Amino acid sequence: MAGLLPNYTLTGDGVDLAASLWMKDDAGQYDTELFSYRRPARLAIREFAPGNSFYAGGHRHRVDALEIGPADEPNYEHWRLCPDCGYGRAEVDGDELPAICPRCGGVAIADTGTRHLLMRLQTALASGSEENARVYDEDDERRRESFDVFTTVDVNPSRVSGAWELPDKGFGAELAEAHLRTLNVGFTERKGDKVPVAGHDRHVTRFNVCRHCGAVKDVRDDSQGTRPERLHQGWCKVRSGSVSQHWDRIELYTGLQTEAVRVLVPVSMFQHEERLASFKGAVLLGLRRDFGGDPSHLAIERCDMPNREGQGRRRFPALYDNVPGDTGYLSRLADADRMRTVLEHGRDHLSRCHCVAEGRQACHRCLLGVVDRHEYDIVRRDLAIEIINGPLDNWNPQPVKTVAGIDIAKVEESELERRFKVALPDWASLSGNENVARLPAPGKNGYDAFELSIPSGADATGTMRVLASGFGDVNAPEAEARPLLSLSIDRHHV
Repeated sequence: MAGLLPNYTLTGDGVDLAASLWMKDDAGQYDTELFSYRRPARLAIREFAPGNSFYAGGHRHRVDALEIGPADEPNYEHWRLCPDCGYGRAEVDGDELPAICPRCGGVAIADTGTRHLLMRLQTALASGSEENARVYDEDDERRRESFDVFTTVDVNPSRVSGAWELPDKGFGAELAEAHLRTLNVGFTERKGDKVPVAGHDRHVTRFNVCRHCGAVKDVRDDSQGTRPERLHQGWCKVRSGSVSQHWDRIELYTGLQTEAVRVLVPVSMFQHEERLASFKGAVLLGLRRDFGGDPSHLAIERCDMPNREGQGRRRFPALYDNVPGDTGYLSRLADADRMRTVLEHGRDHLSRCHCVAEGRQACHRCLLGVVDRHEYDIVRRDLAIEIINGPLDNWNPQPVKTVAGIDIAKVEESELERRFKVALPDWASLSGNENVARLPAPGKNGYDAFELSIPSGADATGTMRVLASGFGDVNAPEAEARPLLSLSIDRHHV
């Protein structure tokens, strides 16, 4: 399978921090020392964000300004970001604004609330007194700012190759040209706006930046309003009064264009956080074995878009290379047979992990060793195996145009059945249902089941057996074997 971007390189993935420290010598003269640091963009979007502190060489450099370009033409870009999927585009003078999203078909992209003032983070600035910036050994607690950061993944369906699906499984994969944009929309612990982006409500506070010097108002100390000049850099024209101050509320982003393997998984709305994180961990475990080591250059980013034919969302873990250069591994991984091998490796690792005998949901030897820290509490070995078992049963890949068009009606229906299975025991535990008994029962195809004994009269008890398929039969007392009621659950009615 040929790559979409032959000989491509991941350009623009580095961000600089230009730091300066001033000090007074014995003669009372001021001297300034300059420092320069560079970090990968995926890390710098947090580490070099305004208000954060970067520790190096025994000093704490607090980012308090940004390199924004000339005041009459700053490096800002007006973008339209789809509220329903990962699509985004910069506005260009003379271009007609989209009435509908070209990826998901949503009309909300035309709303004014989808317009964002963005700047690609390229150079951050930090300045301060050398004495105040010193870090001593006893200063163990390093100060870090918290930001709202997220990544969107945009795939043009005309730029995909080798797409395939497993019919009626809601599972498939493709090799795609992907645009990944990581946005830092401001401070987590400050008041902001609720703005929908890429299918999720985001907490957006933005950064207030001086148009003339790039100083960030949210960070600089003006001594409670008595020293407003501190809000600007020393050379800023606002300090001299030659220009009026002008603050722009911007969001920061970094971008990456690369090849990715986009995988559609049979997960839509029910327990999607837990299930996607667990599946991601299983894939990473399978990749380790297939790769013959830790493929640290590979990363997985989750993305989704609405299913216009239903009520749920299509979920796509996207596997991409996060270092410059093309190893060619992704194009091989998009192949259906190779994907099957990776999934089998992941399932085998999970099934044989020592934490199975220990009665734990996951451990550092399996899922906890590969997922992110914020996913530790939600990943489960049984969920990962369950998701993998579905596609591996009757593996029969068929070519399709793109995985974004695969029908997920059966996935949505199955999830409705799962919701019913979870809701029924909750109902049985409510006050007033003390006479309802819940007992384990033999399931089918490796899934569990349970029975509810429900009093239906003075001397009669009905029994409902709920299977993983979501179909239940309420039976009369044992003396009468015929079913009294059958529940059939689909997307529209019960």
